[in-house]
Amino acid sequence: MKKEVSEVLKNEQNNESCIHLYLEECGWCAYEVSAYLLMNLLGGKCIVEKIEQCGSKIVRALMNIDLLGDINYGDYRYAGLNSYNLQLVGKNKVDKNLFIHWKKNI
Repeated sequence: MKKEVSEVLKNEQNNESCIHLYLEECGWCAYEVSAYLLMNLLGGKCIVEKIEQCGSKIVRALMNIDLLGDINYGDYRYAGLNSYNLQLVGKNKVDKNLFIHWKKNI
């Protein structure tokens, strides 16, 4: 990952409504809550997997770069982009119970 795992996990622990995407060798990736929100935004059109990083199993969603232009952002607004990070901010807070249930079933 381009970002340190601890930094990404810290962002996700406090994440209530943002999709943080990180540009990696395999494409745009989202982790944990961001992965859950991205999967919902794209209607499941992304690859979701559990990976092990620093002794923890975390969820990662991979998105094809070609989908960026075709996304119906709905309740999300574009919040910024730099060379390896894209952020979308949503209006609604994520239901943490639904996220936990989703993560367990991956």
